[in-house]
Amino acid sequence: MPNKKISTEAEANPNQFNRREFLGISAATAAVAVIGEIGGMSEAAAASAPFSSTPIPAELKLPWADTALAPTITANTLSFHYGKHHKGYLTNLKALLASTDPLVTKYTKKLQGKTLEEIIAATYNKKDPSSLSAYRNAAQVWNHSFYWNSLKPNGGGMPTGAIATLINSSFGDYTAFRTKLIAAAVGQFGTGWAWVVLDSKKKLQIISTGDADSPLTIKGLTPLLTIDVWEHAYYLDYQNGRSAHVTAVVDKLLNWDFANTNLG
Repeated sequence: MPNKKISTEAEANPNQFNRREFLGISAATAAVAVIGEIGGMSEAAAASAPFSSTPIPAELKLPWADTALAPTITANTLSFHYGKHHKGYLTNLKALLASTDPLVTKYTKKLQGKTLEEIIAATYNKKDPSSLSAYRNAAQVWNHSFYWNSLKPNGGGMPTGAIATLINSSFGDYTAFRTKLIAAAVGQFGTGWAWVVLDSKKKLQIISTGDADSPLTIKGLTPLLTIDVWEHAYYLDYQNGRSAHVTAVVDKLLNWDFANTNLG
């Protein structure tokens, strides 16, 4: 099945792939990069583009203890969300890239040694099963790593720093921003993500994407924060109460420091 349409004010273009530095996840370390676009570039030009990229991690680690977000997100939820789903995407991606099946390697051989962003760029909107599987798993490894860093214990509340200034200039005030972010996350039909992004005009937007899609596949957008609204992100703690979960995440866990770091 092709990827679901992205809900955004920006133009989704399968031939453009926007990258910006984001925090590469491994233990508690992070690295910031610059925006680079590889739409229309040759593979050689893309490989030399000036941006910081994320290799496929050898292992995954949370940036805080699995009890640190309770009671908003419990260790029980994380044991499945992080311990099964996130790690499962990484396992699946590695297995796919290591396959020796000619029907698979026909499409995946060129992906070996690539970063997560490069795999996402190369496989976005491709319909053959191997490319689609590589896209979904690589994107979900990236999305989840970004998501964990979008949260922190005792987070949420009123933002400070550059993100606060942008919220006021883009939405009028924090209350309007908060209302729109919660509405985007709660209103995303089915599985997906809500994102706070910076557009090419240096204004904030709030968008939602379906399934494994992210702002990385949309020209001109830089992801700053995300909220996961797949059911496995909240069902064990909230059952079908997505609204209660999202509201608690926004008010108690959002990592404004991470957003400010992504702004550079």
